[in-house]
This record gives sequence, structure tokens and C-alpha cells, in this order.
Amino acid sequence: MSEHMTAVNGGHTPDFVKQMANMHHDLLVIMQAAWIEWKHGKGPEAALEWIANTLEGPGLIPDETAPYGKEAQAFYDLNRAEPFPACFCGRPSNQLWMGKGFCSLRHYKEGRAATTGGSHEYMSRHVGSALYTTPVG
Repeated sequence: MSEHMTAVNGGHTPDFVKQMANMHHDLLVIMQAAWIEWKHGKGPEAALEWIANTLEGPGLIPDETAPYGKEAQAFYDLNRAEPFPACFCGRPSNQLWMGKGFCSLRHYKEGRAATTGGSHEYMSRHVGSALYTTPVG
């Protein structure tokens, strides 16, 4: 393998890169199969079996006692490959603005208002009426 290819692949061999791509592909196909099972097959319980089997085999069923082990969105936000910075309240974030993370629309509005001075005119112009409809403060 050439030095250029090693650099392009992050130092990994082509076989390793192919293996990772195939695993990623298969996980997407599993989710698609679960969707098909839910919509056109035996329903939601059977669809969940696709996902459970995928996680159970390698021991990846989430521990309920883990941080946010019973909150799907927060668990995802905390454990994704590149999580956003934590919200000012300490919870994992699923929204990002100017390098700051927010766990909810309410906290996004509060954080944005604190940064911009909270004027209704500014918030309406820059955040939009769909996200901000009443003055902050």
C-alpha cells in the first residue's frame, strides 16, 4: 500500500476500511429491515427483534443503570461518536449553536437570549418565528 493511501485511510489498510464500511452498511440494512418488518411484516415487536438480535449478540444492550440508560434521546446524545458540548444544565445536548450545546428548545432559547441580550426583535430575526414567538425576559 502506498504512503498516500495509508494517509487517506487514516493509517488503516484497505481491508480494514472495507470491513468497517461493510459493518456500517449491514447496520443500516438491519435498521431498514426492521422498518420493513414494522410497516409491512409482523409489526413493531417483530421489528424490535431485528434490533435486539443485533445488540444482544455482541453484548451491546444498554445497561439501564448507565447514565441516561432509560432516556433514549439523552443516551444517544451522550454516546454518539462526536457528542455536542453538554448543555449549561449539565445534560447531554442535541442542539448546537455557536459551539454551545443545548438539551432542549427551551434551553436553546435561554442560552441564545443570554448571549444576544434576549431582545424579541433580534430573536425573531435570527432564530425565526417557528422557534421563537414570545419575548424572552
